[in-house]
Amino acid sequence: ESFGGVERLKEYDGLMFGCPAMGDEVLEEGAFEPFFAEAESHLRGVPVALFGSYGWGGGAWIESWAERTRNAGAKLIGDGLAIENAPDDDGIAACEALGREFAASL
Repeated sequence: ESFGGVERLKEYDGLMFGCPAMGDEVLEEGAFEPFFAEAESHLRGVPVALFGSYGWGGGAWIESWAERTRNAGAKLIGDGLAIENAPDDDGIAACEALGREFAASL
């Protein structure tokens, strides 16, 4: 089942996407991956920030997601924020900093 609403993406000045790493460090495949695959065609020139969490591996999924987003022509804010498990104080500060940087880009 899709998240829906991809056609509404053009209504926004910028977009933040969040998704955890799943399986072999990939985006959640049931709903998010199909949604993002459709959204990619709407990202050219748009400020985009990416964030998510992972529980194993080194967070390589965020690097490939960031590259994919750049290749779609988005103005990627930061390099994608990956937090291992739940955010600690430093992780929360990194999330807040990403939010501020994203807001400043609009």
